Amino acid sequence: MNLPYQCLTRLGQSSILCAAKGTSIHTFDLDSGSSFLSSWTHPATKKLEKQLENSESQETTQEGQDLNEQESDQPPSKKRKLDSENKPNVEGKGQADTKAVEAASNGNGKSKQKPESRGQRPELPFVSLLAATEDGSHLVAVTGQDKTLWVFEHDGKGTLKELSQRVMPKRPKAAATPASTPSTPSSAPAPSSFKPAANRFTVHSKRNLRALEEQERILASRQPQEARKEGPAFEHEVILGHVSMLTALVLATSSDSKPYIITADRDEHIRVSRGVPQAHVIETYCLGHKSFVNALCVAGSLLVSGGGDNELYLWAWKSGHLQRKIDLLGYVRKVVPDANKIAVARLYSYGVEGRTYVLAICELVPATFIFQLESDTELKHEQTLLLDGNPLDTIIMPTSDGTPRLVVAIDPHKPDTSSAETQGETKSLLSFERDEIGVWVRRGDIQGVADGNLDISRKELENILYPVGNLRKTEFEDGEDGD
Repeated sequence: MNLPYQCLTRLGQSSILCAAKGTSIHTFDLDSGSSFLSSWTHPATKKLEKQLENSESQETTQEGQDLNEQESDQPPSKKRKLDSENKPNVEGKGQADTKAVEAASNGNGKSKQKPESRGQRPELPFVSLLAATEDGSHLVAVTGQDKTLWVFEHDGKGTLKELSQRVMPKRPKAAATPASTPSTPSSAPAPSSFKPAANRFTVHSKRNLRALEEQERILASRQPQEARKEGPAFEHEVILGHVSMLTALVLATSSDSKPYIITADRDEHIRVSRGVPQAHVIETYCLGHKSFVNALCVAGSLLVSGGGDNELYLWAWKSGHLQRKIDLLGYVRKVVPDANKIAVARLYSYGVEGRTYVLAICELVPATFIFQLESDTELKHEQTLLLDGNPLDTIIMPTSDGTPRLVVAIDPHKPDTSSAETQGETKSLLSFERDEIGVWVRRGDIQGVADGNLDISRKELENILYPVGNLRKTEFEDGEDGD
Protein backbone atom coordinates (compact mmCIF):
# COMPACT_ATOMS: atom_id res chain seq x y z
CA MET A 1 0.00 0.00 0.00
CA ASN A 2 1.31 3.43 -0.99
CA LEU A 3 1.16 5.49 2.19
CA PRO A 4 0.36 9.22 2.43
CA TYR A 5 2.52 11.82 4.16
CA GLN A 6 1.15 12.41 7.66
CA CYS A 7 3.49 14.94 9.38
CA LEU A 8 5.18 18.12 8.15
CA THR A 9 7.66 20.66 9.50
CA ARG A 10 10.22 23.08 8.15
CA LEU A 11 13.88 23.08 9.08
CA GLY A 12 14.45 26.58 10.44
CA GLN A 13 13.82 29.49 8.09
CA SER A 14 15.18 27.61 5.08
CA SER A 15 13.21 26.27 2.13
CA ILE A 16 13.80 22.66 3.20
CA LEU A 17 10.59 20.76 3.92
CA CYS A 18 10.64 17.75 6.23
CA ALA A 19 7.81 15.25 5.71
CA ALA A 20 7.04 11.93 7.40
CA LYS A 21 5.59 9.09 5.36
CA GLY A 22 4.74 5.99 7.34
CA THR A 23 7.92 4.99 9.17
CA SER A 24 10.20 7.19 7.02
CA ILE A 25 11.23 10.86 7.00
CA HIS A 26 11.94 12.66 3.70
CA THR A 27 13.42 16.10 3.02
CA PHE A 28 12.71 18.31 -0.02
CA ASP A 29 14.13 21.63 -1.22
CA LEU A 30 11.25 23.82 -2.40
CA ASP A 31 13.60 26.39 -3.96
CA SER A 32 15.02 23.70 -6.28
CA GLY A 33 11.81 22.52 -7.84
CA SER A 34 10.79 20.56 -4.72
CA SER A 35 13.67 18.18 -5.35
CA PHE A 36 14.14 15.18 -3.07
CA LEU A 37 17.20 15.47 -0.79
CA SER A 38 17.44 12.57 1.67
CA SER A 39 15.47 10.04 3.70
CA TRP A 40 15.58 8.14 6.98
CA THR A 41 13.70 4.92 7.74
CA HIS A 42 12.99 3.32 11.10
CA PRO A 43 15.38 0.38 11.72
CA ALA A 44 12.48 -1.94 12.55
CA THR A 45 10.96 -1.31 9.11
CA LYS A 46 14.23 -2.11 7.37
CA LYS A 47 14.43 -5.37 9.29
CA LEU A 48 10.84 -6.24 8.38
CA GLU A 49 11.40 -5.48 4.68
CA LYS A 50 14.48 -7.71 4.68
CA GLN A 51 12.50 -10.56 6.24
CA LEU A 52 9.78 -10.17 3.59
CA GLU A 53 12.37 -10.24 0.81
CA ASN A 54 13.90 -13.44 2.21
CA SER A 55 10.51 -15.13 2.52
CA GLU A 56 9.56 -14.15 -1.04
CA SER A 57 12.86 -15.50 -2.39
CA GLN A 58 12.30 -18.80 -0.57
CA GLU A 59 8.80 -19.11 -2.02
CA THR A 60 10.16 -18.39 -5.51
CA THR A 61 12.83 -21.07 -5.08
CA GLN A 62 10.27 -23.65 -3.92
CA GLU A 63 7.97 -22.88 -6.85
CA GLY A 64 10.90 -23.34 -9.24
CA GLN A 65 11.74 -26.74 -7.75
CA ASP A 66 8.12 -27.92 -8.08
CA LEU A 67 8.02 -26.75 -11.70
CA ASN A 68 11.23 -28.63 -12.54
CA GLU A 69 9.84 -31.83 -11.05
CA GLN A 70 6.68 -31.54 -13.14
CA GLU A 71 8.62 -30.92 -16.35
CA SER A 72 10.97 -33.88 -15.76
CA ASP A 73 8.03 -36.34 -15.35
CA GLN A 74 9.57 -37.52 -12.12
CA PRO A 75 7.52 -38.27 -9.03
CA PRO A 76 7.55 -35.41 -6.52
CA SER A 77 10.17 -35.55 -3.84
CA LYS A 78 9.05 -37.44 -0.78
CA LYS A 79 8.30 -35.20 2.16
CA ARG A 80 9.30 -36.45 5.54
CA LYS A 81 6.47 -36.92 8.01
CA LEU A 82 7.35 -35.98 11.56
CA ASP A 83 6.04 -38.03 14.45
CA SER A 84 4.31 -36.23 17.26
CA GLU A 85 7.21 -36.88 19.61
CA ASN A 86 9.61 -35.16 17.20
CA LYS A 87 7.54 -32.04 16.80
CA PRO A 88 8.59 -28.97 18.77
CA ASN A 89 6.46 -27.45 21.50
CA VAL A 90 4.91 -30.80 22.48
CA GLU A 91 3.90 -30.91 26.11
CA GLY A 92 3.63 -34.67 26.64
CA LYS A 93 0.63 -36.66 27.75
CA GLY A 94 -1.76 -33.73 28.16
CA GLN A 95 -1.42 -32.82 24.49
CA ALA A 96 -1.70 -36.49 23.40
CA ASP A 97 -4.95 -36.85 25.34
CA THR A 98 -6.29 -33.75 23.63
CA LYS A 99 -5.53 -35.22 20.22
CA ALA A 100 -7.27 -38.48 21.18
CA VAL A 101 -10.41 -36.59 22.16
CA GLU A 102 -10.36 -34.69 18.86
CA ALA A 103 -10.01 -37.98 16.94
CA ALA A 104 -12.95 -39.53 18.78
CA SER A 105 -15.15 -36.53 18.16
CA ASN A 106 -14.37 -36.71 14.44
CA GLY A 107 -16.19 -40.04 14.19
CA ASN A 108 -13.78 -41.81 11.81
CA GLY A 109 -10.84 -41.89 14.15
CA LYS A 110 -8.93 -39.23 12.26
CA SER A 111 -7.99 -36.05 13.95
CA LYS A 112 -9.17 -32.80 12.44
CA GLN A 113 -6.49 -30.81 10.69
CA LYS A 114 -6.63 -27.23 11.94
CA PRO A 115 -4.65 -24.55 10.15
CA GLU A 116 -1.95 -23.06 12.28
CA SER A 117 -2.76 -19.50 13.26
CA ARG A 118 -0.25 -16.88 12.24
CA GLY A 119 1.48 -14.92 14.94
CA GLN A 120 0.26 -11.41 15.64
CA ARG A 121 2.03 -8.90 13.43
CA PRO A 122 3.89 -6.19 15.34
CA GLU A 123 2.65 -2.60 15.04
CA LEU A 124 4.51 -0.50 12.51
CA PRO A 125 6.34 2.42 14.17
CA PHE A 126 4.73 5.30 12.26
CA VAL A 127 6.15 8.79 12.76
CA SER A 128 3.49 10.70 14.70
CA LEU A 129 5.30 13.99 15.47
CA LEU A 130 7.93 16.23 13.89
CA ALA A 131 9.43 19.32 15.55
CA ALA A 132 12.50 21.29 14.46
CA THR A 133 14.58 23.81 16.37
CA GLU A 134 14.23 27.46 15.45
CA ASP A 135 17.58 27.51 13.62
CA GLY A 136 16.88 24.20 11.85
CA SER A 137 20.01 22.52 13.20
CA HIS A 138 18.14 19.66 14.88
CA LEU A 139 14.96 17.69 14.34
CA VAL A 140 12.90 15.81 16.93
CA ALA A 141 10.68 12.96 15.74
CA VAL A 142 8.34 10.66 17.65
CA THR A 143 7.33 7.17 16.60
CA GLY A 144 4.16 6.48 18.53
CA GLN A 145 3.86 2.70 18.41
CA ASP A 146 7.24 2.09 20.12
CA LYS A 147 7.06 5.31 22.25
CA THR A 148 10.47 6.44 20.98
CA LEU A 149 11.82 10.00 20.78
CA TRP A 150 14.43 10.44 18.02
CA VAL A 151 16.88 13.34 17.71
CA PHE A 152 18.56 14.16 14.38
CA GLU A 153 21.24 16.63 13.38
CA HIS A 154 20.63 18.64 10.21
CA ASP A 155 23.65 19.60 8.09
CA GLY A 156 21.83 22.56 6.54
CA LYS A 157 21.47 20.81 3.18
CA GLY A 158 18.65 18.41 3.93
CA THR A 159 20.62 15.44 5.25
CA LEU A 160 19.60 14.10 8.66
CA LYS A 161 22.02 12.29 10.96
CA GLU A 162 20.57 10.24 13.79
CA LEU A 163 22.04 11.34 17.13
CA SER A 164 19.99 9.50 19.73
CA GLN A 165 16.83 7.57 20.46
CA ARG A 166 15.00 7.49 23.78
CA VAL A 167 12.19 5.14 24.71
CA MET A 168 9.66 7.11 26.75
CA PRO A 169 7.59 5.57 29.58
CA LYS A 170 4.40 6.74 27.84
CA ARG A 171 3.54 7.45 24.22
CA PRO A 172 4.36 11.15 23.50
CA LYS A 173 1.37 13.16 22.32
CA ALA A 174 2.96 16.57 21.67
CA ALA A 175 6.46 18.07 21.48
CA ALA A 176 7.95 21.56 21.32
CA THR A 177 11.51 22.85 20.95
CA PRO A 178 12.35 25.98 23.00
CA ALA A 179 14.49 28.57 21.27
CA SER A 180 16.84 29.18 24.21
CA THR A 181 17.32 25.73 25.74
CA PRO A 182 18.49 22.39 24.32
CA SER A 183 15.76 20.44 26.10
CA THR A 184 12.57 19.23 24.42
CA PRO A 185 9.31 19.44 26.38
CA SER A 186 7.00 16.58 25.44
CA SER A 187 3.65 15.50 26.79
CA ALA A 188 2.38 12.00 27.46
CA PRO A 189 -0.68 10.45 29.08
CA ALA A 190 -0.41 10.65 32.87
CA PRO A 191 -1.07 7.53 34.95
CA SER A 192 -2.98 7.46 38.23
CA SER A 193 -2.49 5.19 41.24
CA PHE A 194 -4.97 4.20 43.92
CA LYS A 195 -5.02 2.35 47.26
CA PRO A 196 -7.94 0.93 49.29
CA ALA A 197 -9.79 3.59 51.24
CA ALA A 198 -11.02 1.07 53.83
CA ASN A 199 -9.09 -0.05 56.92
CA ARG A 200 -9.56 -2.56 59.76
CA PHE A 201 -11.60 -0.06 61.77
CA THR A 202 -14.16 0.66 59.02
CA VAL A 203 -15.14 -2.87 57.95
CA HIS A 204 -18.07 -4.47 59.76
CA SER A 205 -18.08 -8.12 58.68
CA LYS A 206 -15.69 -11.05 58.48
CA ARG A 207 -16.20 -11.25 54.73
CA ASN A 208 -15.18 -7.63 54.17
CA LEU A 209 -12.25 -8.08 56.55
CA ARG A 210 -10.98 -11.05 54.53
CA ALA A 211 -11.35 -9.01 51.32
CA LEU A 212 -9.37 -6.15 52.86
CA GLU A 213 -6.61 -8.50 54.00
CA GLU A 214 -6.39 -9.94 50.48
CA GLN A 215 -6.07 -6.44 48.98
CA GLU A 216 -3.35 -5.53 51.46
CA ARG A 217 -1.48 -8.74 50.67
CA ILE A 218 -1.59 -8.04 46.93
CA LEU A 219 -0.40 -4.45 47.41
CA ALA A 220 2.44 -5.60 49.66
CA SER A 221 3.62 -8.07 47.01
CA ARG A 222 3.51 -5.41 44.28
CA GLN A 223 5.47 -2.73 46.12
CA PRO A 224 8.88 -4.48 45.97
CA GLN A 225 8.38 -5.11 42.24
CA GLU A 226 7.43 -1.50 41.56
CA ALA A 227 10.43 -0.32 43.57
CA ARG A 228 12.72 -2.34 41.31
CA LYS A 229 11.31 -0.78 38.14
CA GLU A 230 13.77 1.56 36.50
CA GLY A 231 12.82 4.69 34.64
CA PRO A 232 14.37 5.90 31.40
CA ALA A 233 18.17 5.69 31.37
CA PHE A 234 18.62 9.19 29.90
CA GLU A 235 18.45 12.49 31.75
CA HIS A 236 14.86 13.68 32.03
CA GLU A 237 12.65 15.70 34.36
CA VAL A 238 8.90 15.88 34.92
CA ILE A 239 8.12 19.60 34.81
CA LEU A 240 4.30 19.54 34.98
CA GLY A 241 1.36 17.20 34.78
CA HIS A 242 -2.41 16.94 34.43
CA VAL A 243 -4.84 14.55 36.07
CA SER A 244 -6.24 13.66 32.64
CA MET A 245 -4.37 12.68 29.46
CA LEU A 246 -2.39 15.54 27.93
CA THR A 247 -3.35 16.21 24.32
CA ALA A 248 -1.61 19.45 23.25
CA LEU A 249 1.35 21.64 24.18
CA VAL A 250 2.58 25.02 22.91
CA LEU A 251 5.18 27.52 24.10
CA ALA A 252 4.28 31.20 24.45
CA THR A 253 6.00 34.44 25.44
CA SER A 254 4.25 37.30 27.21
CA SER A 255 4.61 40.99 26.37
CA ASP A 256 7.32 41.28 29.03
CA SER A 257 9.31 38.43 27.37
CA LYS A 258 8.57 35.83 30.04
CA PRO A 259 8.21 32.21 28.82
CA TYR A 260 5.08 30.14 29.43
CA ILE A 261 3.96 26.59 28.72
CA ILE A 262 0.33 26.10 27.67
CA THR A 263 -1.06 22.58 27.88
CA ALA A 264 -4.46 20.97 27.26
CA ASP A 265 -6.03 17.67 28.20
CA ARG A 266 -8.93 15.38 27.42
CA ASP A 267 -10.99 16.79 30.31
CA GLU A 268 -11.62 20.16 28.57
CA HIS A 269 -8.89 21.96 30.56
CA ILE A 270 -6.30 24.44 29.28
CA ARG A 271 -3.55 25.28 31.75
CA VAL A 272 -1.09 28.18 31.56
CA SER A 273 2.13 27.47 33.48
CA ARG A 274 5.32 29.44 33.81
CA GLY A 275 8.33 28.40 31.79
CA VAL A 276 11.15 26.18 33.00
CA PRO A 277 12.37 26.08 35.77
CA GLN A 278 9.11 27.41 37.29
CA ALA A 279 6.74 25.16 35.34
CA HIS A 280 5.20 23.96 38.60
CA VAL A 281 3.70 27.43 39.06
CA ILE A 282 0.23 27.63 37.50
CA GLU A 283 -0.48 31.11 36.17
CA THR A 284 -4.13 30.54 35.22
CA TYR A 285 -6.62 28.22 33.54
CA CYS A 286 -8.63 28.77 30.35
CA LEU A 287 -11.92 27.04 31.15
CA GLY A 288 -15.01 26.85 28.96
CA HIS A 289 -14.67 23.90 26.60
CA LYS A 290 -17.42 21.30 26.85
CA SER A 291 -15.51 18.56 25.03
CA PHE A 292 -11.88 17.47 24.73
CA VAL A 293 -9.19 19.93 23.64
CA ASN A 294 -6.79 18.60 21.01
CA ALA A 295 -5.22 21.59 19.23
CA LEU A 296 -3.65 24.86 20.40
CA CYS A 297 -1.90 27.71 18.62
CA VAL A 298 -0.72 31.16 19.65
CA ALA A 299 -1.90 33.90 17.27
CA GLY A 300 -0.38 37.23 18.19
CA SER A 301 -1.22 37.88 21.84
CA LEU A 302 -4.14 35.45 21.79
CA LEU A 303 -4.60 31.69 22.05
CA VAL A 304 -6.82 29.67 19.71
CA SER A 305 -8.04 26.26 20.87
CA GLY A 306 -10.17 23.53 19.34
CA GLY A 307 -11.11 19.90 19.73
CA GLY A 308 -14.45 18.15 20.08
CA ASP A 309 -16.56 21.32 20.38
CA ASN A 310 -18.35 22.84 17.38
CA GLU A 311 -16.50 26.15 17.83
CA LEU A 312 -12.99 27.51 17.94
CA TYR A 313 -12.22 29.34 21.19
CA LEU A 314 -10.29 32.62 21.26
CA TRP A 315 -8.55 33.38 24.57
CA ALA A 316 -6.58 36.13 26.27
CA TRP A 317 -4.36 33.35 27.60
CA LYS A 318 -2.41 35.41 30.14
CA SER A 319 -5.60 36.20 32.09
CA GLY A 320 -7.59 33.10 31.08
CA HIS A 321 -10.43 35.23 29.69
CA LEU A 322 -12.54 33.84 26.83
CA GLN A 323 -12.74 36.52 24.14
CA ARG A 324 -14.92 34.86 21.54
CA LYS A 325 -16.27 31.60 20.09
CA ILE A 326 -16.14 31.07 16.32
CA ASP A 327 -18.62 28.62 14.78
CA LEU A 328 -16.56 26.07 12.84
CA LEU A 329 -19.24 23.43 12.33
CA GLY A 330 -21.18 25.80 10.07
CA TYR A 331 -18.25 26.06 7.66
CA VAL A 332 -17.67 22.30 7.85
CA ARG A 333 -21.28 21.63 6.81
CA LYS A 334 -20.70 23.56 3.59
CA VAL A 335 -18.18 20.84 2.71
CA VAL A 336 -19.78 17.84 4.47
CA PRO A 337 -23.53 18.66 4.66
CA ASP A 338 -24.47 15.81 7.03
CA ALA A 339 -21.77 16.58 9.63
CA ASN A 340 -23.17 16.94 13.16
CA LYS A 341 -19.90 17.03 15.12
CA ILE A 342 -16.26 17.77 14.41
CA ALA A 343 -12.82 16.89 15.74
CA VAL A 344 -10.19 19.60 15.24
CA ALA A 345 -6.92 17.87 14.38
CA ARG A 346 -4.56 20.83 13.75
CA LEU A 347 -4.39 24.58 14.36
CA TYR A 348 -1.62 26.58 12.74
CA SER A 349 -0.95 30.34 12.87
CA TYR A 350 1.15 32.35 10.43
CA GLY A 351 1.75 35.93 9.41
CA VAL A 352 1.64 37.48 5.92
CA GLU A 353 2.13 41.18 5.14
CA GLY A 354 1.68 42.17 8.78
CA ARG A 355 -1.54 40.21 9.22
CA THR A 356 -2.09 37.14 11.39
CA TYR A 357 -3.97 34.11 10.12
CA VAL A 358 -5.14 30.85 11.70
CA LEU A 359 -5.51 27.66 9.70
CA ALA A 360 -7.76 24.85 11.00
CA ILE A 361 -7.93 21.18 9.97
CA CYS A 362 -10.78 18.90 11.02
CA GLU A 363 -10.47 15.15 11.00
CA LEU A 364 -12.11 13.43 7.98
CA VAL A 365 -13.13 16.77 6.39
CA PRO A 366 -11.51 17.33 2.93
CA ALA A 367 -10.89 21.04 3.38
CA THR A 368 -8.74 23.56 5.20
CA PHE A 369 -10.36 26.56 6.92
CA ILE A 370 -8.48 29.86 7.04
CA PHE A 371 -9.33 32.72 9.42
CA GLN A 372 -7.85 36.20 9.84
CA LEU A 373 -7.29 37.76 13.25
CA GLU A 374 -8.73 41.27 12.89
CA SER A 375 -8.74 42.36 16.54
CA ASP A 376 -8.43 41.00 20.05
CA THR A 377 -11.98 39.66 19.82
CA GLU A 378 -12.52 38.91 16.13
CA LEU A 379 -11.45 35.89 14.06
CA LYS A 380 -12.93 36.34 10.59
CA HIS A 381 -13.31 33.50 8.08
CA GLU A 382 -11.27 34.23 4.96
CA GLN A 383 -11.24 31.09 2.83
CA THR A 384 -12.25 27.43 2.70
CA LEU A 385 -9.63 25.56 0.72
CA LEU A 386 -11.15 22.43 -0.84
CA LEU A 387 -8.77 19.46 -1.15
CA ASP A 388 -8.57 16.15 -3.01
CA GLY A 389 -8.52 14.21 0.26
CA ASN A 390 -8.59 14.53 4.02
CA PRO A 391 -5.81 16.84 5.30
CA LEU A 392 -3.37 15.33 7.78
CA ASP A 393 -0.98 18.25 8.38
CA THR A 394 -0.03 21.65 6.98
CA ILE A 395 2.89 24.07 7.05
CA ILE A 396 3.78 27.53 5.68
CA MET A 397 7.15 27.49 3.90
CA PRO A 398 9.31 30.54 3.07
CA THR A 399 10.70 30.90 -0.44
CA SER A 400 13.69 32.71 -1.90
CA ASP A 401 11.53 35.49 -3.39
CA GLY A 402 9.82 36.14 -0.04
CA THR A 403 6.36 34.85 -0.99
CA PRO A 404 4.89 32.24 1.36
CA ARG A 405 4.01 28.77 0.19
CA LEU A 406 1.35 26.57 1.78
CA VAL A 407 2.02 22.82 1.81
CA VAL A 408 -0.77 20.43 2.81
CA ALA A 409 -0.35 16.69 3.37
CA ILE A 410 -3.52 14.80 2.48
CA ASP A 411 -4.79 11.24 2.50
CA PRO A 412 -5.87 10.82 -1.15
CA HIS A 413 -7.83 7.62 -0.53
CA LYS A 414 -11.50 7.70 -1.52
CA PRO A 415 -13.88 4.98 -0.28
CA ASP A 416 -15.53 4.49 -3.68
CA THR A 417 -12.28 3.94 -5.61
CA SER A 418 -9.59 1.31 -5.59
CA SER A 419 -6.16 2.02 -4.14
CA ALA A 420 -4.57 1.79 -7.60
CA GLU A 421 -6.93 4.44 -9.02
CA THR A 422 -6.32 6.70 -6.03
CA GLN A 423 -2.55 6.49 -6.34
CA GLY A 424 -2.69 7.30 -10.05
CA GLU A 425 -4.99 10.32 -9.79
CA THR A 426 -3.87 12.28 -6.75
CA LYS A 427 -0.75 13.16 -4.80
CA SER A 428 -0.21 13.40 -1.07
CA LEU A 429 1.75 16.69 -0.89
CA LEU A 430 -0.17 19.67 -2.29
CA SER A 431 1.37 23.11 -2.80
CA PHE A 432 -0.48 26.46 -2.80
CA GLU A 433 0.54 30.09 -3.41
CA ARG A 434 -1.29 33.38 -2.85
CA ASP A 435 -2.65 35.23 -5.88
CA GLU A 436 -2.98 38.99 -6.36
CA ILE A 437 -5.97 39.32 -4.00
CA GLY A 438 -4.49 37.10 -1.28
CA VAL A 439 -6.38 33.87 -2.03
CA TRP A 440 -4.55 30.55 -1.87
CA VAL A 441 -4.48 28.76 -5.24
CA ARG A 442 -2.93 25.41 -6.13
CA ARG A 443 0.42 25.67 -7.90
CA GLY A 444 2.60 22.64 -8.63
CA ASP A 445 2.41 19.70 -6.28
CA ILE A 446 5.41 18.02 -4.64
CA GLN A 447 6.37 14.66 -6.07
CA GLY A 448 6.61 12.18 -3.21
CA VAL A 449 9.01 9.27 -2.89
CA ALA A 450 7.76 5.70 -3.23
CA ASP A 451 8.91 3.63 -0.28
CA GLY A 452 8.72 -0.10 0.28
CA ASN A 453 5.31 -1.74 0.27
CA LEU A 454 4.36 -2.08 3.95
CA ASP A 455 2.04 -4.90 4.96
CA ILE A 456 -0.82 -2.89 6.44
CA SER A 457 -4.55 -2.90 5.79
CA ARG A 458 -6.64 0.19 5.11
CA LYS A 459 -8.43 -0.19 8.44
CA GLU A 460 -5.13 -0.31 10.34
CA LEU A 461 -3.91 2.76 8.46
CA GLU A 462 -7.05 4.74 9.30
CA ASN A 463 -6.66 3.89 12.99
CA ILE A 464 -3.19 5.46 12.86
CA LEU A 465 -4.05 8.51 10.73
CA TYR A 466 -7.33 9.46 12.44
CA PRO A 467 -6.98 9.10 16.25
CA VAL A 468 -8.53 12.41 17.34
CA GLY A 469 -12.17 11.33 17.24
CA ASN A 470 -11.39 8.58 19.75
CA LEU A 471 -10.75 11.26 22.39
CA ARG A 472 -14.45 12.03 22.53
CA LYS A 473 -15.95 10.63 25.71
CA THR A 474 -18.74 8.10 25.59
CA GLU A 475 -21.98 8.48 27.54
CA PHE A 476 -20.63 6.06 30.14
CA GLU A 477 -17.51 8.17 30.68
CA ASP A 478 -19.54 11.38 30.89
CA GLY A 479 -21.69 9.77 33.57
CA GLU A 480 -18.60 8.83 35.57
CA ASP A 481 -17.33 12.41 35.45
CA GLY A 482 -20.65 13.69 36.73
CA ASP A 483 -20.75 11.36 39.76
